[in-house]
Amino acid sequence: MMVVSKYGFLDMTEYSNQSAAEVRFDPSRMAQGIVTGVGFLGAGLIYLQKGAIRGLTTAAGVWAVSGIGMSIGSGMHFVGISATVILLLAQIILHNKHVLASKYKTKMFKIYNVREQGFQKTVQAQLESMGISIIDVYVLQDEENDMSFAFLIEAPRNISEEELICLFRYRSSVEYV
Repeated sequence: MMVVSKYGFLDMTEYSNQSAAEVRFDPSRMAQGIVTGVGFLGAGLIYLQKGAIRGLTTAAGVWAVSGIGMSIGSGMHFVGISATVILLLAQIILHNKHVLASKYKTKMFKIYNVREQGFQKTVQAQLESMGISIIDVYVLQDEENDMSFAFLIEAPRNISEEELICLFRYRSSVEYV
């Protein structure tokens, strides 16, 4: 964006019959307005959810793409295409690396209409014996004293969802998994 602001509007001097030093208008303010506006919009994409920041990479992507659009729009095609290639390579490398680096997957596991006392401790013991860590537990009790549980878990990638469901589906105290 800095390159576009500095060099993207030099062709405007051709239309004013003046040298770059004599130009009394500043066409690079258009780039400044775009950067500010898109930055404001990007800030609206960032939010906090359950203690984690969401939308930060989306906002950064929108901001970067606006810079690419500015460079192409100002006639600096080589800069725009180069920035596009760099951005795409960074996205491919960083997103694939993140998936490959993580040995675990995070899932929400819900069990409804439980009538058994001490069920939460039983589930926690079974999950931990499988190498699954529990990040958070949500519990809801209805009018008939039936409990519903939602476990936010971090499980090894080799454990399937079907395997988790089969652990608790056939318990007499569980109505739905």
